[in-house]
Amino acid sequence: MTGRAAPRPRAPGAPESRSDDGLGRTRSPLELSSSCRRLLAWSYRLPDPSWATDLPAALLGAGFADTTRFERVRELTSADDHTVIVVPRTGRVEIRVHYTTPHEQRTEAAEAVAQIIASLLHADGEQGCAARHAQTPISRRRASGSDSESPPADSPS
Repeated sequence: MTGRAAPRPRAPGAPESRSDDGLGRTRSPLELSSSCRRLLAWSYRLPDPSWATDLPAALLGAGFADTTRFERVRELTSADDHTVIVVPRTGRVEIRVHYTTPHEQRTEAAEAVAQIIASLLHADGEQGCAARHAQTPISRRRASGSDSESPPADSPS
């Protein structure tokens, strides 16, 4: 044994991410939270943390109910009572599988919610979070190499 911690379980068949783990291996955006041993709490890594600001609206449009209790932490619940927790300021996204889900179906339930999130993030046209984010003035400035706070040349000051 090398003394290294064992890697956290990854959901089999989870949507693949283009991020890697620093060793050239592709990592899944869905991972079991380190504190959860009952397969109820999962972390979902967004390709770009700034997309978390658009994710709650996209989930609402996909039929999730807004069950938010605190302004800075958005909670959205699916028809199956699974909850997606989004912290827009940090980009953190967590999937909480409902506790009445049978243990052997919890990984599959988390993967299903992750697939919904992935489809919303990468939806074609103006509906997807990635598409909306690409259209913001800040992302256009970053893409052009100018990251200053000055307004773009085509906007009135």
